[in-house]
Amino acid sequence: MRILLINNKDNFISQMAAAWLQSFDNDIISIATCIDTNITLDPIAVEAMKEVNITLSDGNIEQYNTCLFANWDYILVINYCIDLNNPLFVGNVFKWENLELTIPDTLNMVDDSIQDYYKSIRDTIKYQLLKFYLTTINNKEILGSDSCGVQCDLY
Repeated sequence: MRILLINNKDNFISQMAAAWLQSFDNDIISIATCIDTNITLDPIAVEAMKEVNITLSDGNIEQYNTCLFANWDYILVINYCIDLNNPLFVGNVFKWENLELTIPDTLNMVDDSIQDYYKSIRDTIKYQLLKFYLTTINNKEILGSDSCGVQCDLY
């Protein structure tokens, strides 16, 4: 199964999301891309994911324009960064989904570090993607959920 994750500004978010999806299922090929910038591997994201034994690599990222002609089982658009009714993709796409991630825009507290910010986003992405993976890809009903909407001990 091929899944493309698209974000508009913060390419580390789609990178973390792609890595989490592959950690849930080895049969998933997930690629991260970013609309507004050239996507490069984010070193702070690499460190944050390393703490949970997940490796981010250049093999999971592609420039946006190279993804337009490929075939995808799913395209996950993060936080409505593009109009799902007017896609630019000319390859075959089985299903488009918006993935609304609740992610803070900035550090609000003076004592927050950038690493803590990335870790917070990493953990948020994990639970929201786990819910997507279980309910959409595996068609499972989730009973008994935490505040993220996912039973945390499932993964």
